Amino acid sequence: MTFRRTWRNRLEELITLIYKSYGLVGILVIAPIVACIYIWRENKSLHYSTARQIALSHERVASALQERVMDAQSITNKLVEIVAEQAAVNRETSLILDRLETKLSVLRVRS
Repeated sequence: MTFRRTWRNRLEELITLIYKSYGLVGILVIAPIVACIYIWRENKSLHYSTARQIALSHERVASALQERVMDAQSITNKLVEIVAEQAAVNRETSLILDRLETKLSVLRVRS
């Protein structure tokens, strides 16, 4: 705040000095320069706020992507568990079918 007040005070002093020295023509000549300085400072502050907003949005996107990765990992782990259970069931079913086939062949031989 002190810098801005100082800057504005210096600018007012400069404008007053130019007005006293050159009159209204001097003010008209210096006006584009003052406008350029003002626009440059505003552009600088806008750039800072925009860069900050972009950084915050990048952080939000990164956290959302991290959540998606974690969700995908948990889904993959569940699918692996399901496949393992299914493989165990298939082995048991295959074993039961082999035993049943053996018993049926024994019954055929006896009959």
